[in-house]
Amino acid sequence: MAAFWGASLLVSACTLDGGLASGPKSIDVLGGEITVVAPEGYCFDRRASRLAEGFTVATPCGASRLALITTQIGEADSAAVTGAENALLQLIQHPDGRALLSGAGDPSTIFVHHVQVHNHRVEVFFSDTASSLSDGLQPTQWRAFLDYQDRMVTVSVRWWDQSPLDQAQGLAVLRAAALALVGD
Repeated sequence: MAAFWGASLLVSACTLDGGLASGPKSIDVLGGEITVVAPEGYCFDRRASRLAEGFTVATPCGASRLALITTQIGEADSAAVTGAENALLQLIQHPDGRALLSGAGDPSTIFVHHVQVHNHRVEVFFSDTASSLSDGLQPTQWRAFLDYQDRMVTVSVRWWDQSPLDQAQGLAVLRAAALALVGD
């Protein structure tokens, strides 16, 4: 199943003529309870997203920085980041927290390069050597944990082997995605 998602994400990112994908700039998830907005230059891929589960995939449609952005909206009343940012920051540096970052649930596959708190969210730059979506994607990624309305949200940014981003560029895309979602 993971290989299917990886392949569909890579195929959906580009059109057959090599152009960038197009799609909606905002999309409703969880039966219309939440609207997720893509940052400038990104569009949502309805085929790769699982809207009923609160999972979205945004791909470039005019972005200068080519990245794959995923957003997972948590269940109602799952918000837990605001006010507990430092505790989450500490957890991510512990094996239990690194296991949460791992595609395989294995903390030994995670190397945390940098973790920080910014605007009531925890931002993590890490590598996952066991990532199940690694075909054509770099093993490094940025992920943010934040609260939106009454829900915990994760936003992840990955980039392709053929157009890698550096740490600062990836962080800029992550922050743009968080800003588009929550507006701060």
